[in-house]
Amino acid sequence: MSAYIRVFSMPLTLPAFRREGQARPPAAGELAAVLREAGTNVLRHSRADWCRIRIDREEKVATMTVVNDGADDRGPDDHSHGLRGLADRLAAVGGELRVRRQDAVFTLEVTVPVSS
Repeated sequence: MSAYIRVFSMPLTLPAFRREGQARPPAAGELAAVLREAGTNVLRHSRADWCRIRIDREEKVATMTVVNDGADDRGPDDHSHGLRGLADRLAAVGGELRVRRQDAVFTLEVTVPVSS
């Protein structure tokens, strides 16, 4: 296992969430908040060698899945409010956050309603 995570940037365009002349819809803001927290967790709290991010939209629901291979047995500490706070924030707009761990692979999946 490497002693570092290679960090790179790539453009991410979500044309399904924005039309010419329109403000960003709430779903895009919620997904951005989750992506920011998930990225922070991978970089600060995991031993990940890889991370995959996928965003899909099907009719009136957007789904974002963030998967990495850096899970350990520690879990969140007593002072951690990141994922709980996101779950509450998503619930307020009709969304949902689910997490699961299988061996060292951690999966975070978010669904949010989107307007047509």
